[in-house]
Amino acid sequence: MGNVSSTTEFRQELECNGYAIVDFLDRDELQIIRDFIQAKLPPSDLEATDISFSAGTLELSYRQAITKQVKKIFSQKLIELLPEHRVLLCNLVRKKPDSLHSEMPLHQDPSLTDEAVSKSYGVWCPLIDVDEHNGCLQVVQQSHLLNSHIRPFFTFEGFPYSQEILALMQQHLTSLPMKAGQALIYDKRLFHGSPPNLTTVERVAAICSLVPKEILSHFCYRETSTSNMVELFEVEDEFYDRYIVGQRPEGVKSLGTFDYEVEPLTPEILIEKLGEGKPDQSLSPVLSEDFRVRTAKVESLSPSWANAQVSFKPAFLEKFNQANQKIAVLVSNEFEGFSKNGGIGTYYTALSQKLVIDGWTVILLLCQTETEFQGESIFGEVDHVFSTAEATQVLTLQPIHQQILFTTQQNDLDKSFDYQSFCCLFFLQALIAAFPDAVVYAEFPEIWGFGYRTIQAKRSGLLGNSCLIGVTAHGSFEWLNEINSKYSPEHAGWYWQAHHYEQFCYETADITYSPSHFLQSKLSKYGWKTAHVKHLPYFVPSLTLTSNKPTTAPDKRLLNKIPIVFFARLEERKGLSTFLEALKLLDDTIAAKVHPVFIGKIIPLQSSHLKHLNSQEYIDRELGNSFTYTLLSDLSSQEAIQAIADFQHPIVCLTSLQENFPNTALEMGQLPVSLVVSDTGGFRETLDLLQRSEALHWFQPGSPPALAEALTQAIRAYPEHPKAIIQTTVEQINRHLLNQRLELMSQAFLEAAPKELTTPSVTIALTCWHSSPPLIDCLTGLSAQTYQPLDVIVLSPADDESIQTAIAQAQTQFPGHKYLTAAPYSTLGEAYNYLVEQSPGEYVLVLSADRIATPTMIETMVAAAAETKAVAVVCPLRIGADEQPESITPVDGNLLKLLEFNHRYDLTALFSRQFLQQFPYSQERNLQALNWQIFAAAIATDQAIAYYPYPLFTIPPKAASTIPTANLARERYYLRQYLFQIKPEQWHQRQINLLLTGFEQLVQSRSQHQHQPSSPQDQAWMITAQQMHHELTYAQARLKELETWNRELQTGKEWLESQWQAWMLKAQKLGVDWEQGRSLIQQMQGSKFWQLRNYWLKLKRKPGKIPTDPLQPAAHTFTPGVQEFVARVAGQKIRFFQAAATQTPVVSLISSCFNETEYLETTYRSIINQTLQNIEWIIVDDGSTNPEVKVLLTALSQRTDKIRILSHATHQGIAASYNTAIAEARGEYLCFVAIGSILDPTYLEKGALFLETHPQVSVVNSYSIVFQAQEHWWQPNLNQPVSLMQQNGLISHPLYRKTDFHPLGGFDESLPNFADWERTLKAISKGQTGWTIPEYLDCYRATLENAPVIAQDPEQQQTINRIQSRYQSVLAHPQVISLEPQPLKLETLNFQLNLENQRTISNPGKRILLFCDALDASEISKWNCDLVIWLDKCGYDVTIVTTATSNHSCQEFFYQATPDIFHLANLLERSHWLAFVRYILKSRQMDSVLISGSTIAYAFLPLLRVEFPSLVLIDYTQADSQTGQNNGCSTLFDPVSQSLDYRLVPSRRQAREYGSLNSATPRTKVCYTPPDIASVLAEVIRAHSSSIPPTIDTESGYEAQLLLLEYLRQPGLEHKPEASEPEKLSEPTVREILKLLVKKLVKV
Repeated sequence: MGNVSSTTEFRQELECNGYAIVDFLDRDELQIIRDFIQAKLPPSDLEATDISFSAGTLELSYRQAITKQVKKIFSQKLIELLPEHRVLLCNLVRKKPDSLHSEMPLHQDPSLTDEAVSKSYGVWCPLIDVDEHNGCLQVVQQSHLLNSHIRPFFTFEGFPYSQEILALMQQHLTSLPMKAGQALIYDKRLFHGSPPNLTTVERVAAICSLVPKEILSHFCYRETSTSNMVELFEVEDEFYDRYIVGQRPEGVKSLGTFDYEVEPLTPEILIEKLGEGKPDQSLSPVLSEDFRVRTAKVESLSPSWANAQVSFKPAFLEKFNQANQKIAVLVSNEFEGFSKNGGIGTYYTALSQKLVIDGWTVILLLCQTETEFQGESIFGEVDHVFSTAEATQVLTLQPIHQQILFTTQQNDLDKSFDYQSFCCLFFLQALIAAFPDAVVYAEFPEIWGFGYRTIQAKRSGLLGNSCLIGVTAHGSFEWLNEINSKYSPEHAGWYWQAHHYEQFCYETADITYSPSHFLQSKLSKYGWKTAHVKHLPYFVPSLTLTSNKPTTAPDKRLLNKIPIVFFARLEERKGLSTFLEALKLLDDTIAAKVHPVFIGKIIPLQSSHLKHLNSQEYIDRELGNSFTYTLLSDLSSQEAIQAIADFQHPIVCLTSLQENFPNTALEMGQLPVSLVVSDTGGFRETLDLLQRSEALHWFQPGSPPALAEALTQAIRAYPEHPKAIIQTTVEQINRHLLNQRLELMSQAFLEAAPKELTTPSVTIALTCWHSSPPLIDCLTGLSAQTYQPLDVIVLSPADDESIQTAIAQAQTQFPGHKYLTAAPYSTLGEAYNYLVEQSPGEYVLVLSADRIATPTMIETMVAAAAETKAVAVVCPLRIGADEQPESITPVDGNLLKLLEFNHRYDLTALFSRQFLQQFPYSQERNLQALNWQIFAAAIATDQAIAYYPYPLFTIPPKAASTIPTANLARERYYLRQYLFQIKPEQWHQRQINLLLTGFEQLVQSRSQHQHQPSSPQDQAWMITAQQMHHELTYAQARLKELETWNRELQTGKEWLESQWQAWMLKAQKLGVDWEQGRSLIQQMQGSKFWQLRNYWLKLKRKPGKIPTDPLQPAAHTFTPGVQEFVARVAGQKIRFFQAAATQTPVVSLISSCFNETEYLETTYRSIINQTLQNIEWIIVDDGSTNPEVKVLLTALSQRTDKIRILSHATHQGIAASYNTAIAEARGEYLCFVAIGSILDPTYLEKGALFLETHPQVSVVNSYSIVFQAQEHWWQPNLNQPVSLMQQNGLISHPLYRKTDFHPLGGFDESLPNFADWERTLKAISKGQTGWTIPEYLDCYRATLENAPVIAQDPEQQQTINRIQSRYQSVLAHPQVISLEPQPLKLETLNFQLNLENQRTISNPGKRILLFCDALDASEISKWNCDLVIWLDKCGYDVTIVTTATSNHSCQEFFYQATPDIFHLANLLERSHWLAFVRYILKSRQMDSVLISGSTIAYAFLPLLRVEFPSLVLIDYTQADSQTGQNNGCSTLFDPVSQSLDYRLVPSRRQAREYGSLNSATPRTKVCYTPPDIASVLAEVIRAHSSSIPPTIDTESGYEAQLLLLEYLRQPGLEHKPEASEPEKLSEPTVREILKLLVKKLVKV
């Protein structure tokens, strides 16, 4: 591109193209900059990367010098071109020579202004000549018009759009060779990049940015490349010279937090704005052709709801190697290393190994698991692993995908099939989008039908032709049911779905493999199509045996006996029953020689007569009295093979009733063992593949006598010595099978090549049967169709005036359509048939006027029909007028499911006109589901049907064509009638088979005397009669239950009457006794003994006995884990209660009680058992009418002076009760607790600690568990106001800072409920900060009265609306509140907690603080758990402090021993950790600190030794001292560890090694078990208490503080609530620390 010659031309070109090249620097100016750069060497941190920006260095003086020099020269030159702009953000960009990694990807520069009102520019000036070889700029002309949203600083790591957009944009890429001194001036929104520098000379360019003079620039901050939010700041120009890249700006004005988003961009929009572009020869021919066809046809844009693009989120896309050209996706629910004892898992493991050998990138997608893999390679055979459970986390899904997933999770049936199937489709779509040039092969098992939706999408043209879908038959559920003798499945709908999905995948995949001829033949008998199936055996798994010596000795008695091994899953279909019966048939002399060994998974048995047993129970029942046996049930495949190989000459039995191509035979056939094999299925095919013929004994499957005879033959021939299959033979077999597979795949790819484009004519037959549908909207959508030729016929009734008015309007706007009128009183079916007669097209789409089509609807349907030669093309039904649909109903071809017919709208489908003529519409009156009938006919007659997975039209809610619920039974009846009219010879055998199966399942509970109906009417009435009979049977059974209940009630009544008489007699006697007792008491009360008794009771004051809370949930609620968690918290023993009250409580707890007695004791126990004992509890009796309440409240107040009771004369409500108590509260913090709720023992202390260390926070709570009337794991986030506003209630008990609470006033007494929620919203809306501790510490009891999510009556909803309208300001500025971290300095490190926690500590010598990293599933955590439980049993009081960020998945096991657990990363900033440790040691009066697995604890040791000289400091290490690792502690802490009193190790070797490493090492003791540690602790604490504490000088304390400060500043330590970059130590501080370290070492 040439230079611009004038300012006017420059501005025009800059405006039009987004950039312009000008002659910028003369020779002298260029030399000045070059000389300056040579004199100013770049800092070392810029030398580490292949491409560097001077703005990225930490050496600020270098950046400032660059800015000054570049700005000085550039400003003089730019004043002529852009006089209204100023220069800022100057930079030098360097590309190292000969560096492939110096490429700059396509990107936009960060935004510096509000680009909607003002423009900013960039200036790029190379200091040497540049071209494509050394990294000239490449731009996308006019791309500055695509995205004007705010963009964060340094956004080079992620292209903001899909890979398809990137590929299309690269077609428009223009390289700009330039001379040294020229400048490219460009709009900051322009997409640009540069190739790598492949020359031997460094490429250097000077750059700057330009913004309007009169405004301050904006700085956009995004925390990570995947963050959903950005924060905008207003900054001065000098800010850029001091800003450290990656850090959140400090000391500048924040303009708020906003959603990070980009303007929508589809290929159609891109082509419309940029033109068609030049073809990219690097793209595959198929993709390029796809773009050309699409760009030629798209004339208008689809609605945004129709966007079905899926992509990987940037964080996961980065994990892929973009150079991949061959990608294999293996979909399964089994894989070796993930599941055990699974033949499918063994197959996929072997397949992945072989594909990797051939150069494929292998991706494993696991279904039916909640495990998340995040794309990491955890199995050696695969490159990436994902699961369907993480689809929403890994993929960028559109609203249409989210709604589909929501719909398919509504019941177990859809979740088992459609949810998994759609997730697989979404993953494959994303993969194809990420690798448009690659060949993608996806393989599914036919079982479960995981590939159902993916195959539908492929057949309808959605996935393109560079993708191949394969299916391998492993054994369908239909076959498994047969061989498990499960002839009458319990859940009919489930099996209908399984049969259909599996058959569809098997029949319609691009390529289908059957490992055995046997299974192929079996499926053919079921009616499956098998002619297209390729026979391809499984790969032979490689055996990795570790030894030939016996290592497995299950039983000593086995040593002198012959091991008879049953090697299979322990179930009926594997021949378990046959094997057990055969053992019992053995001759006594033979039986005495054998020892049965069972190697397989224990499962519940499925046969009807064995359903009450599992495998082990069944084996024990059959053999318990006659054989001793060994059962190995939990071995992986390799472990099981190794165990068999270790036996001495075992006889292995493979006894399956039927088999496909069993991996067990492939594995055992390689071993030198005797085999007794069932002569069925694929056993012979399997062993023939291995050419195994020695030591083989066949028997008739399912015959115990035949198996007993074969066993006898093998035992008599014992020991046999067959030859083992050598590894080279296995490799040759597998190489042959791999070549065969690749050849079949290549052939399938060729067959899937693009077909010749056909354009059959299409007629849209539009019916306008109602006046309400927007006919003009429907016709407008049809006019935008991208497909031609297209005819539109509109049919309407002539006798409806309002409809004819709409028709007249349509004729004016769309005169090219054909308008017809229907005969009077025509049925809808007659109208449809008339339209078909009038249709000239090869395909007909009968459409109701209330359907609004997407512009590509017809094009997509025709392409799908052409791809599959289908007579019908269908897509899901989308209900909803706006972007968020009410529902999306997927469509499948399950005829049995269709006969249940519950659809509220007729199907919209494209049908072949020839098929409609063969199967005309039903002419019955008052029917609407007519297209469903045609669709059912296509299924019944086995016609080709294309299923497009996404909606292509929308139906507005409450459309006139909605089928009334009352008419569904009629629609079902005539659907069956329509199918009955199909001639018998037209029915497909498979569909008849399925219908018979479904009929048998429906009537299996009835007697065998049912007669077969002979007419359609009889059939319909029979089904109705069956339903009525079922209801009558249920009613009769219910009546019998009621009669039995009534008899029991009558008996109970008689018993109660007899008891009443007895009670009356006892009451009379008790009355007499009462009078006598009262007289005696009056005499006693005057005695001295009575006065002493009163004093004693007042002193004792221990909790009384009130009926315990059963913690019973409502019958309809259940959430896993909730009940167990609440029981653990509520069941804590009283550990921390101290009855005496304090003069100045820290926390005032406030409760309102109105006739509540059942749960009072539960709440009381959780409050008095708080670890923070400086509390008071004010209970307001809000006018209770139940006299028992007053008695109980009085009893509670007498137990402890911490409880105060206030009373209202009348019931005034919770808000009034709280306000009454607030006036009396003396605590520094307020906590309002609902009666019945339960608090974790540490809740109040953690809340108070958080508020003490975060003065900017006014209110704090924690995650909560909702239980009883509903069950939830609730995460209320006070730092997210929008979330708080939307949750319709406050399901937690926050702590308020009283000094911040009072200025805003108390609770709103005008609200009948939700006053606590309103008060929290008030605080947040007034600018007060809230925070949530990310731990479950609050158990909130939900009842019908206090849980709005349970029962929202109109009054409650009115209150909610009233509160939400009051605080709309909370929603007006959605943001997430974050907390500024405290800087790590000596003065902040020495922060002192002023939290008073008056506790009288007993149990001297047994108070331990345990430091560990996390309470997770690691080995050290398991050891720590055993240790804590043992210490608890020994009477120790243990407080646990964790120092690592973790989910602490195993905390529940520690919790049973001690609830006194603190996770520092969840609670405090690092600057306050020392203050917390000091506080916890003093408040608990600790005797000892034990470190087990925590690295940071070592940093505290010197300071603890200085400040707490009497404290025993002990370390337990499980690591090898020679590695320098001590449970994660590096040798950096060897000098520090001298502060330890003892080091405990698990072996004498480690004790010797520690002693040899350092002569000054602390005393070392060997402890093998937790009891050993407990005894050492007791000994050490006792000895230490009698010794004189050492004297420590002040300088040592200062050294210790510096060491701790240095360690806490390490960036590897994570913390919460907000992470920030660690403050960099200044140079003098580092020098000072090193000096002190050396000094300390000299002293030692």
